[in-house]
Amino acid sequence: MDMLTASVETVARKVQAANLKNVQVVKGDALHTQLEAESMDAIIIFGVIPAPMIPMDRLLPEMHRILKPGGAMAVWPSSWVHRSILQSGLFSYSCKRNGVSNYKRC
Repeated sequence: MDMLTASVETVARKVQAANLKNVQVVKGDALHTQLEAESMDAIIIFGVIPAPMIPMDRLLPEMHRILKPGGAMAVWPSSWVHRSILQSGLFSYSCKRNGVSNYKRC
């Protein structure tokens, strides 16, 4: 999900080229996804959180709401948001691989 049409189109082409059948790319707002509760196995937040206009106190509850119990959230970059994610009480830290921090839904 991305708010920018160009980004959605780019990712959709890559998903199609990779023949991924379990990925859906949509245009939308991460603060108000309009997705069903507990409907996602995993969420990848790539290069979004550092934007100062993204309020973590609204983003994290929405990500928690749409993730299935035990679902995973991968965040990049994650340097300054790690503490916010943990302090939310909504996610627990799993590991960091290749600069991407991974969390599990609590």
